[in-house]
Amino acid sequence: MRILIVCLAVTFVFTGCSGDDNEAFCDAARAFSNFDPAGGDGLEEAQDAFQELADTAPDEIADDAQEVADAFAAAAGGDTAQINQESVTAASDKVQSYAEENCDDLKL
Repeated sequence: MRILIVCLAVTFVFTGCSGDDNEAFCDAARAFSNFDPAGGDGLEEAQDAFQELADTAPDEIADDAQEVADAFAAAAGGDTAQINQESVTAASDKVQSYAEENCDDLKL
């Protein structure tokens, strides 16, 4: 299960965020970018960080962000059977693309 959450986190990598319309989203992206499974952060921390990201996502990626947040919640609850990794990866890619196109100043 830890491998799944690390894969989900690695799939979702940002290059940065800024701008008034995206400020909350970008703040949540910064918080998520600080998630460190190797440093002892657990599934609950990842779940909370990504749910905040989904809650602040702009309408055009809100469904995709929520799909990834739901996958984190399922993994944290031990219910990985319901996770469609291909679909979650595609949703994560859409959120990442949005961040790369609409955000700046966040370096990983």
